[in-house]
Amino acid sequence: MRKQMGSTGLDSFVVTDMKNVRYLTGFTGSSGALMIDSGTATLITDFRYAEQVEEETEGFDIRISKEAPLLEGARLKNGFKGRLGFEAKSMSYLDFSKLKGVLPEAQFIPCESLVQDLRKVKDPYEIGKIREAARIGDAVFDEILVEIRPGITESELAAEIDHRFRAKGSSGSAFETIVASGPRSSMPHARAGERRLTNGDMITFDMGAVFDGYCSDMTRTVVLGEADESQRSVYQLVLDAQQRALDMVKPGVKSCDLDRAAREMIEDKGYGENFGHRLGHGVGLDVHEEPVISGKVDAPVSVNMVFTVEPGVYLPKRWGVRIEDTVVVREDGSERLTLSAKELMEL
Repeated sequence: MRKQMGSTGLDSFVVTDMKNVRYLTGFTGSSGALMIDSGTATLITDFRYAEQVEEETEGFDIRISKEAPLLEGARLKNGFKGRLGFEAKSMSYLDFSKLKGVLPEAQFIPCESLVQDLRKVKDPYEIGKIREAARIGDAVFDEILVEIRPGITESELAAEIDHRFRAKGSSGSAFETIVASGPRSSMPHARAGERRLTNGDMITFDMGAVFDGYCSDMTRTVVLGEADESQRSVYQLVLDAQQRALDMVKPGVKSCDLDRAAREMIEDKGYGENFGHRLGHGVGLDVHEEPVISGKVDAPVSVNMVFTVEPGVYLPKRWGVRIEDTVVVREDGSERLTLSAKELMEL
């Protein structure tokens, strides 16, 4: 982190995004701030976490504050006139105004992604946690398949998924579980509703578990009953497009080229307008983080980056298909962490 600060010309940096605080310190509380200087790193939290912060961290100057941790950290730098970086995405205008009030002579430098740039590449510990979250997701998906039947509602299936996540060791869902059936499956991020499943429905499951803070993310689309020819055709197209992108994943390949590989195949079949989102996103402490896998990003991927590959085709008012896996970049290609079957299931 200090190397990142040096390259940006910062004398000090304050971390207020709690996922970034956790990444840098191990502290999992909900309130805190981390002040990093060239020789010290001070972690401030409140009384509720006085014991927890000592158990979870090592090597930091710990301060327990009776006021907002950010302001306590600022007061430790009374009279500071240097360049102070702050997280522009996570700090509110109100907090920024208070910070300026405590340190009127500091030069405030907004930073968007100093910590996120470090988080892009995962270490073996992190990959192990994501792998376990993915394993839980796979196990729950296998179990939920037998619950799919005419008459059950989307929300009932979503609730069952969330319950089984916790029963298998997850701390919860990485995001609001999506179960979208029939014409609702044409909405990429439809919330599970009270629609009852009927024969012929395409059903999209977008689900992710959390294990020790790290997320997984997987989407599968199945058919209740027998699929018609158009459903089979589009499903196979999406599967082939995903596989084409997966086969390209290796160190040095540009994000935009991965996106293009899947998108061109879908466009060639006349469904370009029906695939309107990016190909993928990073997964870690947040279920959506860097890197972004998009046609607008020409940065290359590198070893131990973890991200999703999730093309889709969505036919408004009819149905949709999305297939998503979480993968990790390896020296010679990629490793798929979400292992649930992907051939079209007719249930």
